[in-house]
Parts: sequence; structure tokens; C-alpha cells
Amino acid sequence: MSEIKIQGYYGTWYVIDVLETDNGDLFLLESEQYGDEVPGIIVNNWNEVMLDYVYNGFEDWYDSYSPGWGP
Repeated sequence: MSEIKIQGYYGTWYVIDVLETDNGDLFLLESEQYGDEVPGIIVNNWNEVMLDYVYNGFEDWYDSYSPGWGP
């Protein structure tokens, strides 16, 4: 998936990773314009931002929402 627009965020985004959870998938997005020069964002199936300023992929998600849980 590419050219995803997220309300409140500049430009378009594309999926670089997916995390399957019991509550639905989470998508790690990277900016199409700036790539890894800017933080990523994690969204759910409905493009709702679950976490922004993501620098370390889903590790940031684990640290923020699921301490002690991860790969």
C-alpha cells in the first residue's frame, strides 16, 4: 500500500511493516517524500494514528503500550 494520506500529517505515506494483533493489524508507515529522515507513524486498520514519532519501528509500540511484550 502506498500514497496513504493521514489526517494531520504532511504528504503521503507507505507501509513498511505490519503487526498482526488480536485487535486487528497495525501498520508502520514511512513518509514517501522524506523516507527515514523523519519519524514514522503507526496506524490501525482505519488509518487512525496509534503512535507517532516512531524511530525504532514496532519496538516503540512495544515500549509504549506493552512493556515486556515483544519479539
